[in-house]
Formats: sequence, structure tokens, C-alpha cells
Amino acid sequence: MPGTPRLRLGFALLLSAQTATEAIEAFQRGQYAQARQMLEKIVASSPNDDTARTFLALSRAATGACDAAASDLRQQFNGNADAALRRLAGIALVQCDLARDRLENAWPVLDQLQKEFPDDADVLYETAKVHMKAWNDAVFQMYQKTPASFRV
Repeated sequence: MPGTPRLRLGFALLLSAQTATEAIEAFQRGQYAQARQMLEKIVASSPNDDTARTFLALSRAATGACDAAASDLRQQFNGNADAALRRLAGIALVQCDLARDRLENAWPVLDQLQKEFPDDADVLYETAKVHMKAWNDAVFQMYQKTPASFRV
């Protein structure tokens, strides 16, 4: 039958198709690399899917590719209409900035997160982590530059 190979190909594509929901579920199970692979394909075929784009950036960050994720995280944090996705993107952006020792980039994001989500435990936790890092850095500088100070 002449249509059989085409039918098989179409069926194979249907079976291998990944949905954003499946990819997000993989992400939520901690399967970040798998979610990233799935989301790369989904975003390539549906570039306007903000949920998929956000979770692709989150999965990139979760797999250690903060440099690749930062611009997308920032875009989703600043422009996504969904507050929950903005929150996730902002938290991931702060975590990436902290991991890359870029506190100067984290402060404005934290300020905005605290304004939008003042009672959010994750936002408060990330805020505490950034403040603690800044404190540790300042104390380290004191030890280096003023070791004889009574404050050290």
C-alpha cells in the first residue's frame, strides 16, 4: 500500500510527541535534563508558549546552564503575564546570580520579588541567602584589609 509508510511515520511522530505538560511534570519530578530535552523541542515548534519557554529556562538553570538561561529567565521575569511563572523565573534568576557570584544583578530582582510576593517563603529564603552571601563577603574583606580591627 502506497500510504502505509506515510501512515507509519505519522503514527510514530504522534507517539513521540511530547507535550509541555509532560515536560513540566518531568521537571517537577526533578528530571531536569529530560525536561530540558523535551522543552527544547517544544519551544522550537511553539516559540510563543510562555509556559514552555519559562520551564525551558528553569530546566537550563537547574542543569547548570545559567549562562544560557539568564536572558530567558530575565525576559520571563520581566514580561510574563502569569505571576506564578514570573515568580519562578525570578527565583531561578537570583539563584543563578548567586551561583555565579553576581550579587549586583540579584538585588534588583530580589527587590521586585519582595514587592510582588512579600509573604512568599521561597522569596524570603532566597533573600536571606543573598544577604548572607553579602555578609560573608564583607566579613572576608574585613579580615583581609583590616585584620587588626577590633571588629574582626
